[in-house]
Amino acid sequence: MIYKTRKQKNNKSLFSFMSSERQHLERPRNKGFVLLIAVLLASVFTLIGASIFTISVKELMLSSGGKESQYAFYAADSGLECALYWDLRHNPFATSTSSVEPSNIYCSDQDVTSLPEWDWNPISSTKGETSFSFDLYPDDSSRDDCAVIYVVKENVSPGIYTTQIESRGYNTCDVNNPRRVERAIRANY
Repeated sequence: MIYKTRKQKNNKSLFSFMSSERQHLERPRNKGFVLLIAVLLASVFTLIGASIFTISVKELMLSSGGKESQYAFYAADSGLECALYWDLRHNPFATSTSSVEPSNIYCSDQDVTSLPEWDWNPISSTKGETSFSFDLYPDDSSRDDCAVIYVVKENVSPGIYTTQIESRGYNTCDVNNPRRVERAIRANY
């Protein structure tokens, strides 16, 4: 066993007191630094999370817009196909002032000649315009796609006509809807 003198014991306690006081003084600085780092990291993670959320919302809106655009294109395509079918099979659209207004033109199981949007307009002795619109799904309340079709026929020489069909499709028939999307297809022959 090692014996120490009283002076050695006092010196040791003096040094231990100084070292414990030094540790006591340094602790608050370390704690504040750790707190600062924790707050900064929490802020960075919150910012990253908010950024990811914002990007996700924008991607959802973009993909939804793409889907609605596709519905509008299908509506335009359906309108064009209907107008082409009737023009090539029965030639009902106005060609001149001597044309006779048709009836019973069906698109999507609707007689478009009886709808209020039907506009049959012979402009001159060589030109006529017809426009009409219809709902693609008249019996389905969950869908509101529609098409508006414009047909211009002109007699360029006796018996020879040029035809321009423009079909505009919409994902909704509601003209006040801010998310309404329009797509158009035109056929010339």
